[in-house]
Amino acid sequence: MKMLVTDDNKIARKLLVLLEKRRRHRHSRNSIYYYKVRSRRETFLIVSTNGHLQVFQNSSIYKWTGIDPRKIIEDPNSVIPILNAFNKDNYYNLQNSFTRENITECILAISPDITSLTIMIKELGNLLGKVEYDDGVCKIPLVSLEPRYIFHQLKSPSPITFKDRKLAEAEYLRSYLDAIISFSMTQQLTYTIKRCIKENPEAFDELHDVLKKDLRNRKNLLIPISRVQALILNLVHENTSIVEERNNQIDGNGEYSKLVELSSKENHGSQVVHSILVKVRDDSGNLHRFKVDASNFNSEEDARGFINKVQGMERARIKDLKEENEAVFPPALHEVSSLVEEIASIHGFPTTYTYKILQDLYHDVLISYPNPIEFKVASLQLNHGDLISACKRIEELEDVCREIEDDLEGGQETIQGISARINEQENVILPLRIMTSKDPPFKNRPNHWKVYSEIVKRYVMQFTKPATRKVSRFTLSFKRKLECKAISSSISKEGFLSRFPAPGMQSAGQPNLDVLKSIEIEGFTIDDSNEKITYLTDASLLKKIKETDLGDTVSFLLMIEKLIANNYLQVVNKHLKLTKRGTEIVKFLQYTYDFLGSVDFSKHFVESIKSLEHSTDESDLKRNIAQLKEDLLRNYLEKFDESRERANTYLISKGIQDLDSREPGSHAKSRFETIPETMLFCSCGSPMRTIETKHGRRFLACENRLECGNTAALPNDGKITVLTKTCSICNGHVLKIDDSNRGIYLFCPNCWTQNYRTDDELEIGYCATCVQREYCWTDDDDEDSLNLLWNLRKQHEKAIEICPRCQKWPMMVLEADDNGLSTLACENPFCSYRIDIPTPIARNLTPTTKKCLICPMNAAKFKARNGKEYHVCPNCLHEYYKTHRREIGFCMGCVYHDACFIGRTIPETKKTLKEAVQKNLEQQAVNPE
Repeated sequence: MKMLVTDDNKIARKLLVLLEKRRRHRHSRNSIYYYKVRSRRETFLIVSTNGHLQVFQNSSIYKWTGIDPRKIIEDPNSVIPILNAFNKDNYYNLQNSFTRENITECILAISPDITSLTIMIKELGNLLGKVEYDDGVCKIPLVSLEPRYIFHQLKSPSPITFKDRKLAEAEYLRSYLDAIISFSMTQQLTYTIKRCIKENPEAFDELHDVLKKDLRNRKNLLIPISRVQALILNLVHENTSIVEERNNQIDGNGEYSKLVELSSKENHGSQVVHSILVKVRDDSGNLHRFKVDASNFNSEEDARGFINKVQGMERARIKDLKEENEAVFPPALHEVSSLVEEIASIHGFPTTYTYKILQDLYHDVLISYPNPIEFKVASLQLNHGDLISACKRIEELEDVCREIEDDLEGGQETIQGISARINEQENVILPLRIMTSKDPPFKNRPNHWKVYSEIVKRYVMQFTKPATRKVSRFTLSFKRKLECKAISSSISKEGFLSRFPAPGMQSAGQPNLDVLKSIEIEGFTIDDSNEKITYLTDASLLKKIKETDLGDTVSFLLMIEKLIANNYLQVVNKHLKLTKRGTEIVKFLQYTYDFLGSVDFSKHFVESIKSLEHSTDESDLKRNIAQLKEDLLRNYLEKFDESRERANTYLISKGIQDLDSREPGSHAKSRFETIPETMLFCSCGSPMRTIETKHGRRFLACENRLECGNTAALPNDGKITVLTKTCSICNGHVLKIDDSNRGIYLFCPNCWTQNYRTDDELEIGYCATCVQREYCWTDDDDEDSLNLLWNLRKQHEKAIEICPRCQKWPMMVLEADDNGLSTLACENPFCSYRIDIPTPIARNLTPTTKKCLICPMNAAKFKARNGKEYHVCPNCLHEYYKTHRREIGFCMGCVYHDACFIGRTIPETKKTLKEAVQKNLEQQAVNPE
């Protein structure tokens, strides 16, 4: 049996549809990502991990007490990988498959990006080592989901190469180091800010103002920060400061008050130079511009000095003229960063939205994978001639495609030659099928068509004629022996530009340039056309990150979305701007831990990890990883120490005590808080710690995470007390939950969790409502506990089937409150559904098997004081008291109550009854008697 493992449920279903011939065979667990199918005399087991199998978690001893990065870094167990942290069902399915099934070959169906590569090679590799699977593992990179391509790959899957492992290990190391930096800096920054606000709120009033919502509950204050988040925030902040400073220097006429602000800087290696435009009037009186060669000036002072010297000169002589024609080829095929930038400029789509559309187009088998690594176009084996012919179906491309076919038939360039040029491109996005806007994939998705059409247009451009540009290089000679090199260019043959105009490449005239000819100079201006400084958009930010080579752009794309969700960034008129919260955090970082958002720090971080590519073998790779981990963490600590000294100086100036002078043992609280320790033990023998999250959820976690990792759920409400009595089923300690809403009840977390996971019927081990005390509890009960158990038994006996929310556990009757209402509470402490009904009704309810037509709850029989009996639905009665609207389910006094509660729900009966009751109510309103 061959196992196909992928990290995407959609891809798993695609593989299933592709391989199955008759009917679908699902695993007994009935999971949507676990299929067994027979195809072409072979049996395939298709499994999807649907995300990470392994993530990094901070050790429990540092999660709520650690604030010193050294403690986290020096302890090898501080940040530990958890194999089954996500998708436990997938993890156990995979584990059981390798141990129970006869797997002869494991094939990794990898989406060719760095995240999938890491999941499938590194994380799945750890699982294979745990189950001692020694057979070969190979891969098929799913650049395309075309059946032909997948079948071809399945015939001869590629082996996992050493280069693949190096890429996966590099990404794994980056995640590990970023996790350490994020854990330590989040704790340190949160601790520092809390201390500043507490000790001197007046000096940090703006910071206090933006965090006051979190400060209402101290344990919820958390300032999440990471290297990537700090870098993005810092880049946006710097750009915003430059734009605002520049805007302040514009006078009332909209002109810049300083000439220096008109200068445009171009990067030539490490040298910054300035461009100057020369305005020339030809013999016909037409005005032309050409650029003074940037290599003339090494600084802004040189550029301004040149302008001052030639100011007022009206003529110059041309020397050393050289003219040549250059071919301008169409722009290369799109990759993710260039495409999202173009879509943002043309259609204004956010980058995350564009990327989501690209993923949809990929799953619809319309384009190749949008964010590939190590991918060449040639591997798809596309028939480019057929694709160009199919493009004629698209109305706006029909004419240009006919021209392309005519040119190819004319023999100017063969389809093979153009295809070879296209096949040389790497990591680009290609159309796989040609559709029109009226075809089903785009019929109701106009935005998908806009993105897809841009991909197709760029593809068609590869087959168009190149443009020709006439370039003239010469020397301008002025009086006083002043000379400078200059360059002039214009488009002489439009080629592809006639069909696909590009900004800045339109055809333009050029003055007649002859050697020794004297030309008239209209004037000199500093060129500001090359780079307009504006507020960053998400697309321009990704472009800047890509140009600086700071990491995977898709990772930054997703982080931008996260920063917007966490209220650090906001989008205003498509521009990224810091919120007030983000601005205050960035300013605080600049005065304290400024290295975190530094481009130099991130660049050194990324380039160091890339150095793993130079490893020659496995032992060399392991040695380099260990050395690199040590070097990068040491560099981080050095930066941290420097910034901490700076932070101390800044905080002391604000009246805050030195960070290092805090009392021993005082620590910053994180979003996790511990309940007083309960002596509970896991089945493996390790103690279990009770943890509460910032959302109020509580659970027990085994301290032995790597070997065991078991957890047990706890009710979110109520005081927890550990009793000396033990459960006779699991021998675990029993908990007493004192809930103000549900009263007091007993609870065995281990038994309940086991019962909940297996989804079985109620068993003795579920002790919150257990009536068989003699089987469940030991006999060493005191009088209070016996009374408690007796009351629980009474509540259970009065229980009304069935809870409308969870539809499994009964509703038990609780005591009346001061408002004269009794409560029916779901016996499942994790459901906590409550129903309020009048106490006289609650005391006289008799359970029945009749069903309510409105909700899934059983009806109850109520005996009134006059001796009459009525059927009532407690849930609908509760809704009536909340909304004061009469519904079918509220059958107190309803003449149709015998018909309302039936054994099964029939929509026709429900409609008839509703009409009848409505008519009866209308008659009562008209005729009160």
